Amino acid sequence: MQITEKRRALWRCYAQHLASLEQEGFISLPLLEDSTGHNGHIFFFFTRTASERVELVNHFMASGVTALSHYVPLHAAPYGRELGNSFGDLPVTEALSSRILRLPLYDEMSLEQVNFVCDCVDRFFEDT
Repeated sequence: MQITEKRRALWRCYAQHLASLEQEGFISLPLLEDSTGHNGHIFFFFTRTASERVELVNHFMASGVTALSHYVPLHAAPYGRELGNSFGDLPVTEALSSRILRLPLYDEMSLEQVNFVCDCVDRFFEDT
């Protein structure tokens, strides 16, 4: 239970720090915690465009931060294509998958590291 609580605390730190960027229209955050709670497994947000996500990933890399796209639509994955699906079949799914960005979140992470990642996000959007 301690690991889950730590991950939730890190998740909340991200959510609180990045809320102002959502209010300004730079990003879209996941739904905040509801009454059922969550395990703090991942923290992600959506950029405004796919190209902006690529630029932000490059900005992170230059700062020594690893951020991943996280999601490949199942219909566009190799097995989905084997089943006859193709890119373009689900345009909303594809658009969202091109804009999702997962931030680092692991139980050994410190609040200082979360703040560093958030500061990197802030710096990126200050320049746009």
